Amino acid sequence: MAKLAAIKVVKRGRNGARDAAAILLAYRHGLRAAELCQLRWAQIDLRHGRLHVNRAKSGIESVHPLRGPELRAMRPLQGPNPYVFVTEAGTPAARDLLARPRRFERPNFALGAFTHSPIEQYPAIS
Repeated sequence: MAKLAAIKVVKRGRNGARDAAAILLAYRHGLRAAELCQLRWAQIDLRHGRLHVNRAKSGIESVHPLRGPELRAMRPLQGPNPYVFVTEAGTPAARDLLARPRRFERPNFALGAFTHSPIEQYPAIS
């Protein structure tokens, strides 16, 4: 399944905007599930288009540029919660955000299926 098609399928779900933004950020910036779920608004500068990544597993912290599609995906998620990806109850999303199949919402697919697609990755990842 092409990345763009997969993101369109995810957007139809109950938490579609959140899930599509999570997949886009995870793919483009090579984020682990734990890094994605612990992402806070303090790490994102929407005005200047920057993402401050705190790597898990003794990785090196870095600053990544955010491009138009990512910025447009992130803006609707802004709210009073300090975490970017939250559940409907307002708690931080669990690490299985991208892996857990949701019946009746979307097909089960893995990010590894996105190897040939027009969506660009952050240059340091590819």
